Amino acid sequence: MMRKVMVLTLVLLMALAGSAMAEVVWSGEFEATGSSNSFKVFQDDYELKATVTLSAKGTAKSETEIEGEEDEEPTTNLNWEFTGGINLGVDDEHKLAASLGKYQLSLYDQYFKAWVWGNGQELSDKATYFGMISAGKAAAKVRARMEVPVMDLATLTVDFDQKNSVKAFADGNIGDISLGLAFARDWNADPANNIVVGQAGYALPTGDMTVNLKGAVGVDIQKDLGLALGFGADAQVTETVKVEASVTNANDHWGGQGPVAKNTVVNGKVTYADAALQAIASAKLTVVKDGDNANEFSLSANYRMSDALAYDKLFDDKAWFTNTAPAFGATLKFANMKFGSVNVKASAPVVQDMVWLRANATFETKDKFGAGVDGYVKATDKLVLKPAASYAHEGKIIDLKLVSEYKIGLSDTLLTLTVQKVMADKDYKDSEGNNPAKELISATVKVPF
Repeated sequence: MMRKVMVLTLVLLMALAGSAMAEVVWSGEFEATGSSNSFKVFQDDYELKATVTLSAKGTAKSETEIEGEEDEEPTTNLNWEFTGGINLGVDDEHKLAASLGKYQLSLYDQYFKAWVWGNGQELSDKATYFGMISAGKAAAKVRARMEVPVMDLATLTVDFDQKNSVKAFADGNIGDISLGLAFARDWNADPANNIVVGQAGYALPTGDMTVNLKGAVGVDIQKDLGLALGFGADAQVTETVKVEASVTNANDHWGGQGPVAKNTVVNGKVTYADAALQAIASAKLTVVKDGDNANEFSLSANYRMSDALAYDKLFDDKAWFTNTAPAFGATLKFANMKFGSVNVKASAPVVQDMVWLRANATFETKDKFGAGVDGYVKATDKLVLKPAASYAHEGKIIDLKLVSEYKIGLSDTLLTLTVQKVMADKDYKDSEGNNPAKELISATVKVPF
């Protein structure tokens, strides 16, 4: 495996370096970690690990003269782009191991575009209405996609999974009407699946607002035909209020994506959003043929005292500590006309540009509830502290954690120290059959280059 990866690396390097007008940038990151599952650092076992990630990013461009325009500068065309990397490390047997990291190759021609990507890389989602045929953006190992414009009438997209699965989409517009036809074949299944979906959408002007209508029909071609139907509508009623509704149905023999066989699902959603408040009410009714029906209802609200962050970023792990004012949120859920859960959360800067706090609490039943609080302290331009504490009543789990990040010198080299103590009922087992109690102390250094 090591030899194969090195050969692929050399081939890639030669290909990138040899391309006409290619611009190639190599970068990487070295990471070393020492950790111990006990606070008795010099008595119990510890472990050292080191990994190196090499990344290449390249583009190739060409110039085209503009005919009949002597004074015009040539246009620059992007021919291809590539990003990818090789991960080098030590396996459990302390042997050098190599693997291909995330990668994506993009090809651009006058008549088509094509992509090959994989190992966790994401491109973009492609799907019909109601997800009857869907090609997700993430690729586990390898995926390929080609997009071909057919004059100004339509765009044809073909998506290939790693093995024996292909999806094709044709999308076009006739005036204000959008039309689509999709086909999916998966011959990994027995018998092989052949799904055909037709769809249409129309923006219907009604006075001061526009109602967006969409509908789709899916056919599962087999001995007994499977059939799925979907219809939806949404409208921005006012500047602050949006209404959405949909209904889907699938018969006993439907084997495609999206709607579930034997189910009829009705969805409704109302969203109110202004500069300070976002409120959402949603309902879902599932009618099951020869089965138990189900219903879900939820209410959620977010209040912000600053619009520095979008509503969906107010409590996001990567953004909440950049907010400039307090924010609050709550979600209430019901299932089958009974209480499901309630969750409340809040975040706020405590000391401007220095200290932030975030808290959350969830209650489901008298035996299943919990709460947590974490902080973000920018002690200096070089040192950040991230303390956190949480409690889960189920299992009596108490989790205490402190992460400190220190920038070495004036570079982006980061030294991270983590100390964690998890306490739990000795008889408690999680979903994987393990007791979560543990101790951890670790130090990691990351050097980008």
